[in-house]
Amino acid sequence: MADTNTIHCPRPIKVLENIPGGGCAIIMEYLDLGSSGDETALGTGLARLHMHNWQSLEKGEGVANFGFPVATSCGSIPQDNSWTNDWMEFFCKKIDSQLDRLGSGSSSKEAKSLWSQLRPNIHKLFDGLVIRPSLLHGDLWGGNIGYTSRGPVIYDPASFYGHYEYDFGINQCFPSFGRRFYEAYHSLIPKEPGCELRLQLYKLFHLLNHWNLFGSGYSSSSIKTLKDILRKI
Repeated sequence: MADTNTIHCPRPIKVLENIPGGGCAIIMEYLDLGSSGDETALGTGLARLHMHNWQSLEKGEGVANFGFPVATSCGSIPQDNSWTNDWMEFFCKKIDSQLDRLGSGSSSKEAKSLWSQLRPNIHKLFDGLVIRPSLLHGDLWGGNIGYTSRGPVIYDPASFYGHYEYDFGINQCFPSFGRRFYEAYHSLIPKEPGCELRLQLYKLFHLLNHWNLFGSGYSSSSIKTLKDILRKI
């Protein structure tokens, strides 16, 4: 993300491997972050990040597929970012992976049953759309955003190349953006028809991820979201 020069991210300095006690660490630039700042600049910067690969593709460069060169993680859960040329296939595998982790309890079985009904109909949410890969933050909520005197900063990503709307999925769980942010963002990337229901689909990933991370407190909201999408699709 830092290499796109679209929005400020902490610059990596060094990776430390095999540190005492096990594991690895990354040293990054120090930033004196505040919790509030220029939301217009944040919206503009995020839109430019999402547009960066599109502009590269127009020059015959850039990334043409969905995925990432390495596995990343959302929270502590690893993401399989194996490349594919089909966004719906890539996203469905993300949901499959989350459901596989849930185990065999009654709520898990209900969620899996609902997903088995929704999965074959996902294409209805994307009819008429041309989806070009964007470099995503992947976990963009208020806890991963800060501000310096130079402007907004985003960090702690779960990056991959995907549909730009995906970056708004977790905001459906934990609203973090105000009117000025959205006005700035959509002045560069206008809303596309059907986005509200697709955002519920992207919200589903984060609810399932939180279910796996933090327990069954997220089971009812996950199941409700599945039912809501099925009802509206």
